[in-house]
Amino acid sequence: MSQQSISRAIHEITNAIISTFSEQLVHFPRTALEKHVIKQRFMEARGFPGVIGAIDCTHVEILRPTLEEHNYLNRKGYHSKNIQIVCDHDLNILNINARFAGASHDSYIWRNSLVRNDLEGDRHSWLLGDSGYPQEPWLITPIQNALPGSPERRYTDSHIQTRNCVERCIGVLKGRFLCLSNPRRQKLKMPWHHDCNDEGLRDNLFIQPLNCLRLVEPGKAFSGRLFHRLKTLGTKELPYQPNLDVLSWDGRPKSDRLVTRWHHGAERIPLT
Repeated sequence: MSQQSISRAIHEITNAIISTFSEQLVHFPRTALEKHVIKQRFMEARGFPGVIGAIDCTHVEILRPTLEEHNYLNRKGYHSKNIQIVCDHDLNILNINARFAGASHDSYIWRNSLVRNDLEGDRHSWLLGDSGYPQEPWLITPIQNALPGSPERRYTDSHIQTRNCVERCIGVLKGRFLCLSNPRRQKLKMPWHHDCNDEGLRDNLFIQPLNCLRLVEPGKAFSGRLFHRLKTLGTKELPYQPNLDVLSWDGRPKSDRLVTRWHHGAERIPLT
């Protein structure tokens, strides 16, 4: 089979998969029930409250583009797309944003993300990001320069361990699809315009299949835990749980309250 025929077949098959299954498999939580299920899983695994996902970006190398080449040259010196990924504790991909060129900083991508728009104003749920992201009421980052042995250090260690799932997710993703770790050998003909579950999933050809994945690390079986719990809970009313008011309105952490509650076990109260 010729390369042209293979490319055309991949294009048709991935479009069919996306149009049929994308919303079922890649879905950012928006309802109280969906958020509750993901928060509960993070709580069970790491004891961290209110978390509905971990966020990070990864570079996918491409051949040097002919247009706006400077926008694709990343800080590591090669041409790429900078892909934002949000996942849950079980490596279920909740959102992929493949719109931005490699020179775009992670924080810039976040500020222009539809996921941020979804979370804006929510004081009961947040994502976990690394220190490259801004601290916001809906995005929690580590406490910088925390002293060893201090409550701040223990909180930060827990944050890092909890957020590690997105780094594992990216590692499994690139390990399974080796084309993500090597430059493209042909020109990119499809536009990279949208967030995966917000505007129709029209990302680039070799990103499209990845939007419909629930990743499983080698040697582990996918439990379907998230979808099983949604089915089990159904429309059952969720118990009232207090707002711990962890963050100030401008996004700066109220570190004393946050760390005190975390240190003394208040973090074991799942937030909704």
